[in-house]
Amino acid sequence: MQDSGKKREISKKYELRSHLDSVRGIEFVSAIDALASVSEDCTVKLWSIRSMVESENQQVEPYITLRGHTGPIFASSKGCQLESCSGKLLFTAGVESEIRVWLLPAENEVDQYGDTQDGRNFCVGKWSEGEKEPIWDLAHHPSQKLLLSVCASDVVTLWRTDKANDLDAFNDRLNLQGEVANRFVLGHGGELFSPTSATWINSSQ
Repeated sequence: MQDSGKKREISKKYELRSHLDSVRGIEFVSAIDALASVSEDCTVKLWSIRSMVESENQQVEPYITLRGHTGPIFASSKGCQLESCSGKLLFTAGVESEIRVWLLPAENEVDQYGDTQDGRNFCVGKWSEGEKEPIWDLAHHPSQKLLLSVCASDVVTLWRTDKANDLDAFNDRLNLQGEVANRFVLGHGGELFSPTSATWINSSQ
């Protein structure tokens, strides 16, 4: 097959414009068929995939804005499908040096022009080790109930997330408690660079 030399032009299909500052992360949450975006404007926004497909306009509005962070959000990571809430957990962090845990609502569970149907705050956890520096990145293990957080104080923390027990029945906020499984201090003494990101490496060995 000969190369015609023509470059394929890729055009945008949708515009997701609602954040008031830089967008730092986006996650596809299959459990609710939505995108979750986090921004330096301190908010988390949820965007319905179904509404995008059905919309005749390029510009799509989020169906809910989640507030609670008081500083810019730098990182997000969704929980694994093994959580008892069936993959609806989202972890977010940033300048505040704390991790917020959200139980994400589906589009049909909220009224985007008013209060939610049950008036519930969707933040179900707020975790902190007492560090005063920003958290740069979060990475939840794809199949195990473990979360990595990377802090500007050169600390990488491994959190257990298996306390997500019957979250759909929660009516009170901030019930889900975090448990530190391990801490790694990197970068001191100039021997290593300070960590700014984290990921899990899959291995068959």
